[in-house]
Formats: sequence, C-alpha cells, structure tokens
Amino acid sequence: MNIDFINAMYEARRSAKMTQNTAAERVDLSPRTIASYEAGMTVPPDASMARMVMAYSAPWLGYLYLSTVSPTGQLLLPKVLPHGVASTAICLRLSLARVSQLIEEIDAICCDDIITQEERREFEKKITPKLRELTAACMAMQIVKIPETAGTASGKAR
Repeated sequence: MNIDFINAMYEARRSAKMTQNTAAERVDLSPRTIASYEAGMTVPPDASMARMVMAYSAPWLGYLYLSTVSPTGQLLLPKVLPHGVASTAICLRLSLARVSQLIEEIDAICCDDIITQEERREFEKKITPKLRELTAACMAMQIVKIPETAGTASGKAR
C-alpha cells in the first residue's frame, strides 16, 4: 500500500482529534481494524473509506485513496498536487478563465455531430489535456486542506 496514503489516514484521524478507539466507534469498525489500516497491513474497502472520509471531514483523504489505491481512480482521476488555499483558488480561477475558449474549441469539433479522425486527434491532443487541467483545478479546490485556524491577511479584519 502507498506510504503517503498510510500516513494520510493517520494524519486525517489525528487532525480530526480522534483516537483509534473514537474513530472506530464513529466509522463502525473495530480499533484493531483502524490500526491495521494505519499500519498498512490492510487496505480499507470503499465503504469503510467513505465512512472515514466523512468522520474525519477529510475529502482529500478520499481523493488520495482513489488516486493511489483504486485502479479505476488511478486511470480516471487527474493528478492533483497539494497546495495552499490561496494558490489552489488562483489555479482554479485561471482554469475557469480559459473555459469560454475551450467551449468554442469543443463546439467547433462537435457542432455537426460528426467527429472525423482528424477532429478526434485534435480533440485528444488539444482539448482533453485542457479538460483534465480544469478537472484537476476543480478537484483541488474541493479537497484542499483548509487550515484549522486561518488568520486574516496582514492582521487586518475583513
């Protein structure tokens, strides 16, 4: 099992201020099972992982599970690199700023309901990477770790 994922399970539980016993009660598992997951001895099944994500309020843990443990997640999910809240928001804004151009490119290829081999190559070469970038930016914003005690910028009240 991926060491980053193993560490993330422990970190998520600790960030939620739960002991293994408390976590086990909240996710309807035994403390031994939680310990087995965190030691990397056992891979949590999807249903258990979903309960952990909810109990720990850690959507980033769910993403990490899907992108490192699930073969389907590895195939379909975009790579999302961990960044802070501000840089994640800026990346999302930049991706969204390019959406209207992307829509025009998609429309130009798909408007006649016929996609030629040349158009397919263009779609895969130009549009698919942009869609993955947009998807990654949206996913990153959804799973970003928001600091527990975020201060105000430069000490100024908002």
